[in-house]
This record gives sequence, C-alpha cells and structure tokens, in this order.
Amino acid sequence: MLKKFILPSLALSLLATSCDLGNKDSFYTVPFNVYNVITDMHSASDPVQFSPSTYSLKHNVTKDVISIDASNISINGQKFSFETGEMTYKVDSFKLPADEGGSDSYKANWTFGGSEVSASGATLGYFNGKINWYYIPGTSNQLNPYFQVTTAQGLNLSYQLNDRYMVQTINPYMYYMGSTTESQDGSIVNVTDKYHYFLELNFINKEATVYVYNRIYDGNNKIVNPQMVRMQGVKFVLNHNGFSLQDASPKTQVRLIDEQGKENDLADNAAYQVTDFSLDFLSADFTQVRIAFKLAGKDLTFQGTCVASGSPIL
Repeated sequence: MLKKFILPSLALSLLATSCDLGNKDSFYTVPFNVYNVITDMHSASDPVQFSPSTYSLKHNVTKDVISIDASNISINGQKFSFETGEMTYKVDSFKLPADEGGSDSYKANWTFGGSEVSASGATLGYFNGKINWYYIPGTSNQLNPYFQVTTAQGLNLSYQLNDRYMVQTINPYMYYMGSTTESQDGSIVNVTDKYHYFLELNFINKEATVYVYNRIYDGNNKIVNPQMVRMQGVKFVLNHNGFSLQDASPKTQVRLIDEQGKENDLADNAAYQVTDFSLDFLSADFTQVRIAFKLAGKDLTFQGTCVASGSPIL
C-alpha cells in the first residue's frame, strides 16, 4: 500500500478551537502535539531525554497578543505544566517558489518570546518560539505526490524550565529541501536540489525511517530511478546536547519506475542498498541538517532546511 503523508490543516485545527464571546476579548486556540528534547543543565554528561506533550497557542484577537499553554511535560517521573503571560509577536511572510507545473506557495513565521517571559506554574528563562504557517494553494501543487501539503502549521519552542532543564521542541515528521552533491570515485558528478528528504522519528524506540524522494527527470521526461528510497530502523545516537542518526547498513527498499512509466511498490533491491548513513542536525532547533550516505556506487551528501512538518496517514 502506498503510504502518503499529509500535514495537519490549520482549518481543521480551528474547528476544535474555542472563541470567547462572553467578554470584550475574542480568541482562538490551536493545539500542537510535539516532542520535547530535554537537557539537564545540572549534569554535564547525561544524554538528552524525550517527552511528548501538547502546547496550545492562545491568540487574543482583540489585543493581537498570544500566550502558550503547556501540559504534561514528563521529566524523570515529574509532570510539568505552565501557561505563559501574553506576548507580542512578529510576522515575516515570504513565498516558496513552485516546482515544475505548480503554483507558488507561501509561508509565514510568527516569532515571539525573550529572555524574560512571565508564566504561571513554572519559571521560564530565554523562552523563544516560532510558529510556521504554510499555505500551498490547489490540490495539484504539492511538495511531491507522496508528501501532500495544503495548509499546515508547525511549532518550535526553546526555553529553560525551572532553572534546570533546557527544552527544545521537535516534530516527529520533518520534510527537508536543499542541495545534494553526488560523487563517484572521488569526483563530483552532480549537484541538485531535486532530492527531497522526509524523517519519521520514533522517540519511543529511538529510531527513524528516512525517505529520499527523487525528482530528477531524464531527456525523455521520465523519472530517473530509483524514484524513492526508504531506510528503516536508523538508530538514534544520543549525547548531552541532542542526537544524531547513524546506521552502517539500514534496511533499504526502493520504488522503481518501469519502462512503461508505472510505479512499482517499495521493495528490496540488491542494486540499491544504502550504506554508511548519517544525519547530523546543524542547528539547535533541528531545522538544519546534513545527511550523508552511499547508494549504487555513489556518495551522496545533502545539506538543507526543514520546510514543513506534520503527521502520516495511510
């Protein structure tokens, strides 16, 4: 069965939100289900911990200010919850260029926070946040046919909790675009932005599934094989500041296009076995990555940026 990924719709989220009409101010709330990557600042060596939680954005439309409510952050058996005071926010909007045959899409960043943010339920330090809103018009304009985006939102928070823990949020599903360099026998043979990368992070088992989606066409307007590569069971490597992904020989399956242009199912193929896979996060918020691996006699190195995040559907 073809597995597709669709990012959560802002419109659907708003259906589950509230609007207070009983006083002067009206507002809406949007929930974000994310994972927390937690560093104990009182320990110089303990690896990071992972904890799922829900953060809710409360937007006071009347005053045009926001607050963040956090619930059920679990650290060493303790539960933490808090609500920030009201914060102003800055909006930056920009256009994402369309791929072949698509329409331009748009992204807006809301940034907020600072070194001192008031909160009830906890002491917060250096609380900084960003919410990414995406709008990609039309059903035909998608990042690619397997990772569908119409409207979506993603939350990124970084803060100190109770003067002891450093907390950074991360979404379990991350979509990256950037530049991939292909080398063979020590020489660069191709540099392209037509490889896209999707991470499905399992924080319980501490392993990942990595998808590489190929958008390179040959002279006959056919996708160059393999059209998709999937690596499963890629292991987390934890350290005090975060984690990386490494696997000398991950379980690899590929999707090939036959001579008639038909897409085959993902399947094992001895000619396309990934080896020496590694992924390093280049930024504290996990939005910048470097990926390296070997495939079909080539060394591939990717460096890029997370452009969307979301949840999978079957």
